[in-house]
Amino acid sequence: MGRMIRKTIDQCKPTPAEIERVTALAARPDSEIDLSDIPELPEEFWKNAKPNPFYEKLAKAPTKP
Repeated sequence: MGRMIRKTIDQCKPTPAEIERVTALAARPDSEIDLSDIPELPEEFWKNAKPNPFYEKLAKAPTKP
């Protein structure tokens, strides 16, 4: 296993260039987004979809015994 890298919250802030790029992408209409390489999921998939059973357990903060 490799070494652990820790970052502060200040080191994770987006740069002005990243903010500009994301803002430009968000301003584009959906019709300009190329989804040809991503097939749509059929309705049957969503009928069988189930919520993640572990979501609630992971969302809770651990407590001391």
